[in-house]
Amino acid sequence: FQCCRLCTKSPAKDSGIDSETETESESSIIDEEIENHRQTWDSLYFPIDVLCGTSGTAVSEEEEVDLEVLLGTWKCVDTWGLDEFLRTNGVGMLQRKLAANAKWPNWDFIRTERGIRFVNHSMLGDLVEEIDLTEEYASKDGQGNLAKCRAEWLTVRDGTGMLRTRKMGDLGDWIEERKVTDDRLEFVLTQQKNGSKWGRSFVRLEAR
Repeated sequence: FQCCRLCTKSPAKDSGIDSETETESESSIIDEEIENHRQTWDSLYFPIDVLCGTSGTAVSEEEEVDLEVLLGTWKCVDTWGLDEFLRTNGVGMLQRKLAANAKWPNWDFIRTERGIRFVNHSMLGDLVEEIDLTEEYASKDGQGNLAKCRAEWLTVRDGTGMLRTRKMGDLGDWIEERKVTDDRLEFVLTQQKNGSKWGRSFVRLEAR
């Protein structure tokens, strides 16, 4: 395989030329060939997009989604995976049946100085969680279980914002994700120890 003068160069013969001059000449040829074939060699061994850090198409910066898209009242229209989640985490049949027959909730999100007030209109009454986006905070569920929480608001893709909360407490270690795209909210709870999940889907009931 011959790609350049370096590959086709024949062995040097004694021509009486000064060795130092010949060495400088060869060095110049080598530098020239390296420069001429740099892109060829790069593309052979490393994709150009990897070397340059681009994919060949222009990627615009992700536009941040404002927290305001979460605010307002949301109505639950679907629940999935709850029975399997409870069974996996050792909840008895009676409690699972109660959970399965519970009325689907409405949720309210209200802006506060340090974060969001989350009101869950559940079968146990109105459960309020003061979500602090500036530091760790404590919360208690309808059964009185305590948890330490850390929440953040993220832009996960164009037009979608997510409230992500990690909780550690009496019930273990889990993550709650609430993704908002237009007038749709998707909630997913993931138990960290075993990866089990359940979730709900909501539609916007009242404008923020």
